[in-house]
Amino acid sequence: MSSGKFTNADHNQIDKFLNKVLERFKDGRLTQGETTSLLAEFIAQVDKDNYGGARYWLHNPEGILDQD
Repeated sequence: MSSGKFTNADHNQIDKFLNKVLERFKDGRLTQGETTSLLAEFIAQVDKDNYGGARYWLHNPEGILDQD
């Protein structure tokens, strides 16, 4: 599962991850800066062809979003 492209299941997880991030922003649990940083870090994983790292984010969003 470390191939250089996302599967359909990955795309579904991306949707869920983005919804969680944006919901936390909407609820005030994340600032605009925190939201931007989280999304930029996820995009950087993909940009660096680190699909394993990106998938970790998708399958463990609570752990990543709850970090201080």
